[in-house]
Amino acid sequence: MLITNKLWESNSDLALLSLNSKFVQGIKIGNLPIHLFQEYLSQDYFFLESFAKAYGLAVSKSKDKNSIKTLSQLLLGVSEELILHETYAKKWDIDLTNNRIKPATQNYTDFLDEVSKKQSAIEIMFAMTPCMRLYAWIGKSLSKKILNNPYK
Repeated sequence: MLITNKLWESNSDLALLSLNSKFVQGIKIGNLPIHLFQEYLSQDYFFLESFAKAYGLAVSKSKDKNSIKTLSQLLLGVSEELILHETYAKKWDIDLTNNRIKPATQNYTDFLDEVSKKQSAIEIMFAMTPCMRLYAWIGKSLSKKILNNPYK
């Protein structure tokens, strides 16, 4: 069994807790209070900025063309996501210029910043992968089940 599968299976209970949280279920059902969604988008913007910087540093530390190409594509994807968040911010009346980072977001972005500055490209990816996998899994789980609601 691949180590990634083994790690996912050994932590699947945590993933299910995230999926079944009041917040995620509120997005799914469409009854999440708007202020919580606004807060999420503003914090996710900090998270995405941190990911963009980490990808940039991983590109600069990469030793082969394939890694540079792949990481550059991932960086482009995050850049596009930042633009999408700016569009959402206008739609949901969020002022990203007056946004304050929350402690949980700050802790993760500080961790990722430290790893990105001090460690290798592969270690940067190790620091990013759990978040990417969980977000992707939750997104795929919800994409089949979200009704026509404001958060779709």
